Amino acid sequence: MQPDSGSAQAMPNQRDLWLIIAGVFVGVLLGPHVLGRGAPGLYDLLFLTGDIGLSDVEQSSSPELPPEIFLHDEDVSDGAIRQAVVNALTKQQDNRQEKIDGHLARLQGYLSALIVTVVVIMMAEALISCFQVLNLLRIVRYALLAVWIAITLGQPRLLSHFSIAFVLSLMLICLVAGCLPLPRRQ
Repeated sequence: MQPDSGSAQAMPNQRDLWLIIAGVFVGVLLGPHVLGRGAPGLYDLLFLTGDIGLSDVEQSSSPELPPEIFLHDEDVSDGAIRQAVVNALTKQQDNRQEKIDGHLARLQGYLSALIVTVVVIMMAEALISCFQVLNLLRIVRYALLAVWIAITLGQPRLLSHFSIAFVLSLMLICLVAGCLPLPRRQ
């Protein structure tokens, strides 16, 4: 027996709630306080730079110094060596920050795509009358929301990269989808 296409079908069931809880749990495990401390290289790979590199401590202890410092040992003052080390460290830090910003922008794009996909699935659910397809779309919708939650909890700085216009339009779409549901096909 199939449930009617009324509002009771739109309520989340236990499976849907478990998907959301799993997203929160995975997000906490992937976050900076668990994975970031337990496996910083893997955390960097997933959420910061997108590649496995040296940790900050290892990078700062081995800066790339210009070779001319080592060619004329007696002609180079201590001040020039210190300045070269500071310049090399600053360049490494700038390069790392550029990698982090680029990777965070990519992750933010993925999060935006996930949200847009969830909204499209919500609209498709209103137009489809086949119960099996509706059930599958519902599972996919909650699974995508769980992935979004896991990524967001894994790298909370991603939320600060969303524009106000995107957040406001998303809120408007969600309010319209919740308050004015599209009629279902019979």
